[in-house]
Amino acid sequence: MILILADPSDPWGIALSRRLALRGEPYVIRDSGEMRNFRVSMIDQAGDWAQSLTGVYRGMSRPFSEAAPALRPLFPHEAGSDWLAELNSLACPVVNRLSPEGAVFCRTGSPAWAAVVLAHGFQLPRFHAAFNREEALSYLDRWDGAVYVKPAGVVHGGLVLPAEAARDFTGDLAPDRPVFLAQVSPGQLVSLFVVGEGVAATVVRRGMRSETPMPFARLGPALLQRCSDLVLALGLVHAECLLSLSADGQITCLDVLASPNFWTCPREAQQQVVGRLAGYLAGGERSTCVTPVAKEREEFGSGDCVAIGVLEDH
Repeated sequence: MILILADPSDPWGIALSRRLALRGEPYVIRDSGEMRNFRVSMIDQAGDWAQSLTGVYRGMSRPFSEAAPALRPLFPHEAGSDWLAELNSLACPVVNRLSPEGAVFCRTGSPAWAAVVLAHGFQLPRFHAAFNREEALSYLDRWDGAVYVKPAGVVHGGLVLPAEAARDFTGDLAPDRPVFLAQVSPGQLVSLFVVGEGVAATVVRRGMRSETPMPFARLGPALLQRCSDLVLALGLVHAECLLSLSADGQITCLDVLASPNFWTCPREAQQQVVGRLAGYLAGGERSTCVTPVAKEREEFGSGDCVAIGVLEDH
């Protein structure tokens, strides 16, 4: 049986449950309020509740919205509990195991995170951690071009914006909210969605100052493998690698998101990621590869997606 730990409004959890139902895989969905009773009932029925699980997916408490941008992992109040430690120690696949504080083990921009990213052959931007809105705006007043802006508490990743738009966005934040900033070189933005030991889908987005299409050779097997290895090295199973590909050949890692943004992931890529998650949790993951396909994807809403990667089974 597969356990989905997610609020009923969690989009990845909903999509995963539908895919598991189509596959005929047994699963249950529980949120934070139901988890204690569920565990007790499982112990009463099966003795060792862990033995009945083939996989666990850990979702979020609610989807992204403008009214609630600061998303938190489920069960922050349970972070030090015995059952959470037991959950993280399960032998079956757990997507994703979290630290005792309810966060990923390596925070973006930290020395540990930077060391892992550099070891996998990616460049790093120069990150600036502003402690409040005023400090963030002082950085942005001196910058031009594109900027990666990530307010504290946003687990689905930040935004890559022109400097002027970044100033407007930051100016609307609470005065005491910390902000994570990095300048982004001209080029293409690429999201690679990793599940297990492979890339399930790629999304190539329009760059901020250079609309010259990047050759798909840049997204070859070597880069996909490096992204997969990076995610595993960070202790994750399901993640979104946000890369910047500059015209001079530099590949910079802006972020690795343990909670990929469902709403900025094109529909076709969503389907590929969810299918890979279902296979991974059911223990039947097949050998796959990702083939970039050049075609416009304006129907996905934002119009910023110029190519996606389609998952092909071997």
